[in-house]
Amino acid sequence: MAEDTNEEPNRTDDVTEVMRRRHAAVETPPATVASVARRATGRDAERIERIVRGYDSEVYRVALRAGEPVIVRIRRYGSVSYASEAWAIEACRAAGAPVPDVLLVDTVPADGAEREVMVQRAVPGRPLSELRGALSRSELARVWAQAGEALARIHSVPAGGFYKMRRPGSWDFPDWESVAEAARRDRRSDLEELRGHGYGEADLEALWEMLEAGLSEFPCHAPSLLHGDYLPGHLFVDDGLRLRGVIDFGDFQGSPRIGDIANLRMNEPDVDLRWLRDGYGGQEPFDERFERRLLLAGAGLQIGYLAHFLREGNAEEAAVVHRAIRETLAWWRAAT
Repeated sequence: MAEDTNEEPNRTDDVTEVMRRRHAAVETPPATVASVARRATGRDAERIERIVRGYDSEVYRVALRAGEPVIVRIRRYGSVSYASEAWAIEACRAAGAPVPDVLLVDTVPADGAEREVMVQRAVPGRPLSELRGALSRSELARVWAQAGEALARIHSVPAGGFYKMRRPGSWDFPDWESVAEAARRDRRSDLEELRGHGYGEADLEALWEMLEAGLSEFPCHAPSLLHGDYLPGHLFVDDGLRLRGVIDFGDFQGSPRIGDIANLRMNEPDVDLRWLRDGYGGQEPFDERFERRLLLAGAGLQIGYLAHFLREGNAEEAAVVHRAIRETLAWWRAAT
């Protein structure tokens, strides 16, 4: 495993070394990608460009003759089916969220096995992660307010259960009690992983106290649909600073709404959440208990993510979570 320095690396994009290695290990022949695009659209491919981004899918942008470009995704990793993801996308569309058009969900032969494939119409614009460095604070506020409105629409979709829907209609947990039981069990194991990476007994006790407080103070008996990875790389913005699409629902889940916002805070601490609230509105989780709700949800999220990244040797993303946990511990101690 890479050396754990607890220092955040100087990253110029959101593509990690682990991500690059995963993509380098697989490649579908261009003829197969072109055939899938033709099956979905009836048009021939003119140009195929591979996009190295994300952990679970091999992704290609395909320019078509006399047609709008499409995105071809081939699932190589992960356990959530494209059929489930397509359900989530269509549910969000019905709620008014700007999401891609799904043109095809099928399978293709690749490396001796049948792999799931999804074809989507390409979303106009560019990822906010590529644009934000050139935007003023007022422009960022404008974009994030739109993102807040879109997120509220996504969260308005009721989920039929908790955590992952790996097959349509089948969720990992049926109720909050089973979620809480699993969280206590799994996070206890995760805290042991953290013990050897610079966290003392007082740190681990504080993190456990926050986890318990979150589970008891903010139970959720009506889970919402969450995007699961609501970050700038998945928000597409055009030249007029209009949010044109939210992409990649591969991490969607049923959960308390605060989960998407806690993940955003963990990964993008410079985003002013008041911008998001301006579009989302004053509804839960942006209510009078928002700050405490965010703190406690963030602690549980950070414990799990950091242990996962440490186990897989993902030093780049582990450094991001180290920073977030240090801030969370400081807030908790100041509050108590």
